[in-house]
Order: sequence, then C-alpha cells, then structure tokens
Amino acid sequence: MTLRQHTETAVGSLSVLSDDVRRDLYFHVRSAANPISRDEAAELAGVSRNLAAFHLEKLVAAQLLTVTQPRTPRLRRPGRTPKLYSPTDTQIEFSLPPRRYETMAAMLVEAVHVGGEAVRGPALRAAHSRGTGIGANALGHAKVGRLGVERALGLLRPVLEEQGYEPEITREGPLEVRLRNCPFHGLLETDRALVCALNCELVAGILDGLGVEVLEAQLVPRPEHCCVTVTPSRRNRDVGPTRDGTGLVT
Repeated sequence: MTLRQHTETAVGSLSVLSDDVRRDLYFHVRSAANPISRDEAAELAGVSRNLAAFHLEKLVAAQLLTVTQPRTPRLRRPGRTPKLYSPTDTQIEFSLPPRRYETMAAMLVEAVHVGGEAVRGPALRAAHSRGTGIGANALGHAKVGRLGVERALGLLRPVLEEQGYEPEITREGPLEVRLRNCPFHGLLETDRALVCALNCELVAGILDGLGVEVLEAQLVPRPEHCCVTVTPSRRNRDVGPTRDGTGLVT
C-alpha cells in the first residue's frame, strides 16, 4: 500500500468515528460482554432506536462492527430476527510517514523462536521486567498499602487499558479479569505460544510493579479473548489453576 493509499484508508476509517453518537455507539458495543441489539445500543447511548440503527449500519459498512445472530433462541414478537452487533478486529493506524513497528517486532519474535530456549528465557524475563516498570510508573509515589482483591482490580484496570487491553471483570463463577483483545494479535502467526507467554509475563510484571500480590496472571486460551487471564492468587482462592514455567494453566 502506498503512502497515499495508507493515508486515505486510515482517514476514511477515522471519519466514520468523527460523529459523536456513532463513536459512543461503537465504544458501547466494544465494551459489552456480548453482542448487543439495536434496542440495547440505543438505550446505552441515549438515542432513538432508528438513529442507533442508522449509525450501527454505518459502522458495519466501515467494517468496524459485524452483525451476528443470537446464540440461543429468544421469545420475541413475530417479525425479523433482531440484529446483534459485535466489534471486529479491524485496526486503525495513522501516522505520517507510516511506521512499521510490527515488522520489527515480528522479526524479533522470529529471532527468539529460532534461538530456542537459550533466547526464550531472557525474552520472558525482559517482558516481565518491562511490565514491572509499567506498573511501578503507574503507581508513582502513591502508597496503596495492603490491597484486597476488589481494590487491586480497581488499581489494575486503568493500567491495562492504558496499555491497549480491554479488561472485563467477570463475577459469574470464579472472579477473574478477561482481556477481550490482544494488543499483539498481529504477531500471533509468527509464534503464538511465544507471543502469548511474553504477553502473560508482561501482565505478571505489571502486577508486580503495582505491588498487587492478591492477583496473578494465567494463560487460559479462549477462542474469542486474549489468552491472558488475571485471577486471585492461589492463597486468595480455595481451588484454582496453577501456572507452569511457560505460564500455561495446568
């Protein structure tokens, strides 16, 4: 893609989100745990159903949202099956001149892959160290004292969001933080296991930097979420998974 084509594509995507209502609807859909209907989106944004439908379809046309079907049948009035909207993986990047940091990252991941265990260990330690620095910088000079799980989650969430994650706290069953997106998704094809392990060590380092001992990072592969999950640490839950040397749940 040429510089001009790259610019026009990015500006076109950004222009779709320039409308305040449309942008609100987009982020409401992104933050929802499950696909949502036009009625639900309209209620969240505080607009009419017809206006919500108009803007939602604009977002679908721009490939920022996708339409899905209900997973389970619902009792409904006769008529069409209601549309449900969920976010896509479409990524908007805009810089002049264009930067290709992902290309460099892919080369480094490939180098670690080729280097084997002699390189993998230092790479994981580097990821953890970087996360520790992120957590410590976010904490600054604040004194948080001894944290319970709920306070720890409140401290962690904005730090994860700042790093490009979309954390979702689930309370149905075991309390945990699932990450709806992976900021390193574009690198997974290079070496998924390595990228996921580095991702997990980064989050584990953030927890250490924040001084959050009541939470820990685990790798729990899920098809529709980032594989990293934050759970109460073993001493703060009765029974739970443990993490082996690679971060995988056992």
